[in-house]
Amino acid sequence: MSVSTLAMPKAEYEGEVGYLRGLGKGFKPGPSWSVMDRQSIQTDVKSGLKRFYYCGHPWSFLQPLATVTLLKGTTTVSETPQFYASAVTVGSGGTGYAVGDTITCSGGTFSSACVLKVTTVAAGVITALSVSTQGNYSLPPPLGAATQASSSGAGTGATATLTFGSSALPASFGGVDGGARASLTNTNLLFLQWLPFSGIGKVIQANAELPNAVGITRIIAMEPLPVIPAGGMQQWQMRFFPQADQNYTLTFPYFMAQNYLLDPQQPYAYGGIEHHETILESCLAVAEARRNDADGLHNKEFQRLLALSIQIDRRREPTNFGQNYDRSDNVNWWERWNGHGWSNEGGLVTINGTLYN
Repeated sequence: MSVSTLAMPKAEYEGEVGYLRGLGKGFKPGPSWSVMDRQSIQTDVKSGLKRFYYCGHPWSFLQPLATVTLLKGTTTVSETPQFYASAVTVGSGGTGYAVGDTITCSGGTFSSACVLKVTTVAAGVITALSVSTQGNYSLPPPLGAATQASSSGAGTGATATLTFGSSALPASFGGVDGGARASLTNTNLLFLQWLPFSGIGKVIQANAELPNAVGITRIIAMEPLPVIPAGGMQQWQMRFFPQADQNYTLTFPYFMAQNYLLDPQQPYAYGGIEHHETILESCLAVAEARRNDADGLHNKEFQRLLALSIQIDRRREPTNFGQNYDRSDNVNWWERWNGHGWSNEGGLVTINGTLYN
């Protein structure tokens, strides 16, 4: 998408705040700012951006979709990536192998190692492999290079190159709405069900009552992590019940954590040009109030423009008077039954408390 000539980069917000404070716009032919002045101006602009983003309205442009993978044998997905082997190509075929042999890989840092299966050989030399056990890695081997740690047969000398997928919450993850739900699909991309986000206590209780349960995901919840990493902020993880019996993919809307974006490659605030004047007035209102210890004309203008921005954002949301029978709202037939007191439970149907299969 091309950048509109009406767009206002954040450097202009800073310039306008500097001008309001009598410091000039920070570039020639006017006076340049001292380091302290620049930091103070950027603090005002940061506050103005936060005042706009967190005004109480759920901005549509701050709620993208996340797609995360729950790995087989796990019950959590966090902001720290987990890696798994998704494909393999033969490097050296080694000698002495037979079809059906398994090879446990070395290399990388893992809680469980990738295991490969020999699918074809030529005179004991491997010509094709498949991934039998995907493993769980915190750090994959460099360039995916894997060597043999052990084998179920007599073969030796095989090497392979692994392709890794990853599982993690988005880097911009800032939480989910209490009414959000996630779509669940399996490794064949077959849609299975919608899952509402529950309270973390429900997942903890289910895992305590059935600690060895394995199967399709039934309950999901967000959990704040108690330890804040050095130089970082509050982090989250998703908790699941039960332990996954295969890889599952979950797609759901989330709140995006906003950054100040000092990177010159990303000079614009979120939301589009229709909100840039609102954001500017928010920044000026902050600067005005901090210097005068009172709200002034810029705060009044910000409130007027904020109401218009919210109206514009609401017009971008889909409008309907119920469920869309062309399924464009992604509601499936079994969920439409819920409006009649019916529900679906993992392929079985409960109607008014009676279970049918």
